[in-house]
Amino acid sequence: MKRLSTNQWINSEFSHINFGDSRLKNRFFEVTKGLSEHSEKNIASSFDTWKDLKACYRFFSNEKVEASQILRPHQAKTIERVRQQKRVLFIQDTSVFSFGERPGSTHLGLCSKHYSSKKPIRGLILHSLLALSQKGIPLGIVNQKFIDRKGFKANGRLSKSQYQRLPIAEKESQRWLSFVEESKKLHTGGAQIIHMADREGDIYELYRDCLKWQEDFIIRASHNRAINKKRRGRRQMSGYSMFWKVAKLREFILLR
Repeated sequence: MKRLSTNQWINSEFSHINFGDSRLKNRFFEVTKGLSEHSEKNIASSFDTWKDLKACYRFFSNEKVEASQILRPHQAKTIERVRQQKRVLFIQDTSVFSFGERPGSTHLGLCSKHYSSKKPIRGLILHSLLALSQKGIPLGIVNQKFIDRKGFKANGRLSKSQYQRLPIAEKESQRWLSFVEESKKLHTGGAQIIHMADREGDIYELYRDCLKWQEDFIIRASHNRAINKKRRGRRQMSGYSMFWKVAKLREFILLR
């Protein structure tokens, strides 16, 4: 894979971006360059002058600029890179951005509760699907969506057990299934796609649909489920116990 400078990568990745205004396109390249060169810093620390910082904020507040416009050309380039691989990992994860200490911020949803007071904390929840090569090289973002959480457990109307019995389509967990389903529509060539998730993705419906769609997957277990219910004198076995029994040299081979 050819190594590019920051400017070369930005110009190549977003060559077809279109805001309907050439001035916005030029500003986009300037803003992206500034943020890329200072990715470890916040926006205010990424620009040398107040003029450039103000221009950045004006760009993001412009009504003609939408996140989907920026993400779309990058997604297209990402899929091009995926097609060049033999095997690709599609990794899902959720990020939480807490703005609990900024009461003046607007248009925020609920992201969590304070550990002691149990008061809701406002912020943003972003679910992403990142493509990685077999060697761990990032290929790009395949999918990304914000989660608009208005309440917890159906706004407190349901108990935990009642909420668990809701159809998956009525839960936030549906996002894991939706991303797998949407990725099936992508033209990834002959690359083998392996879906990966952490413990938050340990959901029965996700296993069910991946098997139904014949999608390969690796999901970190969160629940030590019984895989052999006790009946007619048969001894119950847990999933963890079964994995340890088939482990060789501490390596697990998980077969669908």
